[in-house]
Amino acid sequence: MAIAAATVFIVDMGEFIMGLILPARKTRAQKIREEGMKAGREQGRKAGREEGREEGGIQMYARMAAWNERRLEAERKGEPFTEPFPKPDAQP
Repeated sequence: MAIAAATVFIVDMGEFIMGLILPARKTRAQKIREEGMKAGREQGRKAGREEGREEGGIQMYARMAAWNERRLEAERKGEPFTEPFPKPDAQP
């Protein structure tokens, strides 16, 4: 009886220890998946930055065009135009 109990205890401890060790090890598939997810996130960030730059350029062009229209209108009317040129970081 004592031998059976000792055997059960040893098996249980072995399972417990393996339960602690095995989850810490990553399989090759898990590593590949994590690397792919990391690369995908970086690609998404890069695309987002590029899209932001493009959108910012479009908005800046729109502000410059609107500024120029106001300048030309003042010129046609013979009025002074003192509005400064729009800054790149200015909001519309």
